[in-house]
This record gives sequence, C-alpha cells and structure tokens, in this order.
Amino acid sequence: MVRRLLSGAALLVCVACNAALPDSPVEETSHASTDAIVGGSLSGAEHDAVVQLARDGQLSCTGTLIAPNLLLTARHCVAGQAPQNATDECVLGATLPASSFSVKLGAAVQNDGEIMTPDARGLRVFTATGSPTICGFDVALIQLDRKIPNAKIAKVRLTPLTKGEKGFTAVGYGVNGRTDALPSARLQRTNLVIEAVGPVNTTFTRRTGERVAYDVPANDFTTGESTCNGDSGGPLFDASMRIVGVTSRGLPVENSCLDLPAFYGGLAGNADIVRRAATAAGVELDEGTTEPESATEEPDDDTETAPKKTSKKKKPAEDEDEDEDSDTTALPTQTYGCTVAHGPATSHAGVVLGLALLVAATRRRRR
Repeated sequence: MVRRLLSGAALLVCVACNAALPDSPVEETSHASTDAIVGGSLSGAEHDAVVQLARDGQLSCTGTLIAPNLLLTARHCVAGQAPQNATDECVLGATLPASSFSVKLGAAVQNDGEIMTPDARGLRVFTATGSPTICGFDVALIQLDRKIPNAKIAKVRLTPLTKGEKGFTAVGYGVNGRTDALPSARLQRTNLVIEAVGPVNTTFTRRTGERVAYDVPANDFTTGESTCNGDSGGPLFDASMRIVGVTSRGLPVENSCLDLPAFYGGLAGNADIVRRAATAAGVELDEGTTEPESATEEPDDDTETAPKKTSKKKKPAEDEDEDEDSDTTALPTQTYGCTVAHGPATSHAGVVLGLALLVAATRRRRR
C-alpha cells in the first residue's frame, strides 16, 4: 500500500471502507504471524512479473505485468489527492496522467527508489468509471508505451474467492512493517489464507487476544498480516500462481502493519475493467487452466452485482478512465502508506516516494 507519500497519488487516506454493510453476518477471523513482506522473505525469479511502479521517477507502488504492455496495480496508485471537502473516506482524487508513471523490472531496489532508466512508461490508464472510490474498486491497469521484450507475464484469476482458501502469496516492494526502512529487494509472504470476502462485517483476533471489528466491502477481501507501505498495487497469487487481487490498504490501528488484516482489491469483482483494458491494449490474458478450489460459503457475486450490496457505492460503468492527455495535473497526495485497519482503512502506496515523509503514515504499502 502506500508508503509515505511523497508522491501523491498512491497514498490515499482511505479511512473507512467501513461503510455500513447490509445485514451481513458477523464472522470471526484470526491468523498466525510469520515474517514475509511484513518481516521480509526474498521474492525469487518466479515473481519477475512483479515490477516497481514509479510516479514522476520515484518508486511509489508495486505492479504486475499481465501482458508485455499491460500493468496491473491499485487504483489509489494512479490517483491524485482527494478533494478537501470529501466526506467519504473512500473517495479518491482524479486519475493522474498516464505519462506520470513508469515501470522498472527486477527484484532489486536501487538509488533510494529513484527510477533513473525505466523499462517502459505509461500510455493510458484504465479504472472503473463513475464514483471514484478505493473501497471495492481499488484496481487499475496501465497500458505501457511499448511491449517489454522477454518480460515474464503473470496469469490472472477472475473467478470469485471463498473464505478459508489457502496457499496464497503476497509480493511487493514495501517496507517490512517492523521498520520504515526501504527494502533493497522485492519481498514475498507465503502460505496466506483468505480471512474474509466482502461484503461482510467481521472481526480479527490479534495475538494478544484483542478483537478488532471491521467491514469488508463487496469486491474486496482480506488476509491476515501480510503487506505494508509500498506494497500497494502488488499481487496476491493463489496456489496456481494466478493473481486474485491487488494490495489495497490496511487498518489505521497503531499506524502499524503488524498483526492486523490486509485488504485487497479483488479481480473477480473488477473483471470487466481488466478485460476491457486487455482488449484496448490488444492482448490476451492468461487465465490459467486450473479450476479454483470449490467453496460454498460466499455468494458468486461479480462486478455486475457486488456494488449493489454496498450502501456507499454506485455501480460504475467499467471502462477506461483517462489517458495521458486528459488527466488532471499530478497533485501530491496526503497518504498514509499503510494497510487496512479496523474502521478506517489506510492505503499503502507511495512507499518509496517519501520515506522521509512517511512519518506516521502507516504501514504497508500495499501497492
């Protein structure tokens, strides 16, 4: 998610994706903590489709190549500052010009996150149109100005998840959650479990026994402790190495990523915009061949129906939002740089960008 914020767009302050949810059952989740993105385990060559996303030359989020010229990331990573008079904590600012963004391949982070020689630049940005919100729609795609030769391409899974599915891996360039230090390399966290699938009211039990209540909007889902500032937009892979969602935000509890749930923008509920972006970029998506694990606990809602279940969101018409010529000027965003916490959720973008500014920002980048 966002890290500190220097850059702006990526670090939104999404304080509350907790909009009241319609008569959803209350569930209880818990997790055992191990080191990974929060903590730090190196990500290998199998994750080379995961790349650094820079805004104005500074590492701000994480992204994944799902085609040689198409990058998947979080919507808050491509958005400017929210209007000062915004009353909904999930509201985003306008989409920034595609030309503001560039990508850098490789696991290593160099020059304090300054991207001197990008491998490609943004040409066009795609998000769900309509009400600009991080909650339920924190998914964006960037068409690049060139096809990156010999790039590793990730598969996507556009079918719904269910609570309790296992074997997931989060990947990103964010901080480890125990310190605010910028990592020198891409990190991963394995063996994650899907804790909750929205829309649902649920609780998370921390290692101390404290129970934290939080809401998960339609199209979003959570795992236990995993991502942190700077991981925003980074992928969550299933056991078949297919991306099921992107790091979105975290709870603003203690301005920490530790021992708290991580929120992800789900691809299943945003499948239309993913497919539209692929069509516009002239590429075919690799959705793999492995069938998802069977599960019956959660309804098979997708983009068409899920938005109707949340009280604050209107169903957006999925289409490309803006191109590089139509975006507003890049405004620095006030962001936290963390993950989702109870109640108000905070985004994890802008991690590298503003290490110095990060201050309390928040915890994981989830970018």
